[in-house]
Amino acid sequence: MDRYTSGSYGQAVPDWHESDAPFKVAGLVRFVRDIGWKPTSVVDIGCGTGRVLQGVCRELGATGVGVDVAGEAIARTPSEEGLTYRVGDVADAGTADMVMAIDVVEHVADDIAFVARLAKVAPHILLRIPLDISALDALRPARMLAARQEWGHRHVYTVDLAHALVRDAGLTIVQSRTDRVPVAASSTRGKVSDRARQIVHSLAPLSATRWLGGYSLLIACTP
Repeated sequence: MDRYTSGSYGQAVPDWHESDAPFKVAGLVRFVRDIGWKPTSVVDIGCGTGRVLQGVCRELGATGVGVDVAGEAIARTPSEEGLTYRVGDVADAGTADMVMAIDVVEHVADDIAFVARLAKVAPHILLRIPLDISALDALRPARMLAARQEWGHRHVYTVDLAHALVRDAGLTIVQSRTDRVPVAASSTRGKVSDRARQIVHSLAPLSATRWLGGYSLLIACTP
């Protein structure tokens, strides 16, 4: 976790992905409501600057606790009634109705042990995992290497590998679906290819994800 405690991650990503928060919140809240979960308290492990937790709790009318090993990120969290933030990891989280780990699993050394520990925090577990392996990525392996070097992704997943991770951790999958944060393509070619990816995904989500990538997976699970 040196990347997060030393300040180097904050230098590489100055906004700690805050600009992505509204899109992540929208997908998470829709997913939780579709499942029928109604948590009144939420813990967010690896909360960063807390913007996702803030948005989710506002939408669901819940209180929240955010935990992150990066003190620099916790120092930027919003002050708001019903929200508490602290420097730490799963062991410092306490308990709640629902625990989230949003774009965190791919960063930890032991992903199976991490996911298994989440079951001690809450009976409802919500994961968001980037899908860094696709047929397109396999043809361009530099993309997966960049995910490791630039973003600190120690593990890469497909839909099937993410499902296997949850099962290996001893959890039961309630439901899963693909999710996406819009990408600001810098070239005409990039814009065209991204639009094509969206069109194919709207017709065949899992096939598009396996072949073209560009999506993450939301997984709702229970102990």
